Amino acid sequence: MNNKIAMKQLIIIGAFIALPLAVVAVNQGSVRQVTIQSGDGAGINGLDLNFTDEIGPLLVKNLTVKGFQYGIRTGFRINSQTVENITLKNQREYGPSNTGQVVNIRGLTSDNTVGRSG
Repeated sequence: MNNKIAMKQLIIIGAFIALPLAVVAVNQGSVRQVTIQSGDGAGINGLDLNFTDEIGPLLVKNLTVKGFQYGIRTGFRINSQTVENITLKNQREYGPSNTGQVVNIRGLTSDNTVGRSG
């Protein structure tokens, strides 16, 4: 079985609740050389690794996420996820967001001004 996504560009426009890239990789898998862009900035999750508890181990390498509320979401305490050479730009809430997963990160660039005032 081949569990990988490679060399793709996804541009999402008008997808407020859509999941542009939700990945399930059980025991092995990869996302490599992928750009995910919210064309109108209204998307929720760029790369969603948090929608189920059995995602990983996997490798995400050379990923760019532009726009969205969350650049990358990870969660659950099963398996692990490795991300390398990641660029996150123009997220509204968080670049990376993790709610308990073991995540190994190398080469993360976050070009964001996020947070709440007041």
